[in-house]
Amino acid sequence: NNRIEKLKNNHQREVFSEVEIIETKVFECIEKEDSFILRVSIKSRCKNYIIDSSTKEIKEGTDKNKVEKNSILDFERKKDYKKINQVINCPNCGASLNVNHSGRCNYCGNIYNLEDIDWILTDIVSN
Repeated sequence: NNRIEKLKNNHQREVFSEVEIIETKVFECIEKEDSFILRVSIKSRCKNYIIDSSTKEIKEGTDKNKVEKNSILDFERKKDYKKINQVINCPNCGASLNVNHSGRCNYCGNIYNLEDIDWILTDIVSN
């Protein structure tokens, strides 16, 4: 299990706020059978803490101070992804979706999956 899945299974969410990006570098591209993984290193300063998904109570870290972090982010995209040259509609209500937005329909609140369309953040490793 990766970090994102572990947090999800524990009903927790990692929060990054007031992020200042100092440096980024794509340093590896991994080809799998049906997808590509881009591994990106990011040096940043931010407030970083873990909250309970339901209560929003801080479980780890603090929202008071910024910390400097070196992180590795993995982004994955299917080899057969669909290039978008058209408006995408919400599968629930039919409203137009902004694919660069939150992954949630602004009209009905339905969560949509962009894994067939774009790069998806699949793992975060920080030190």
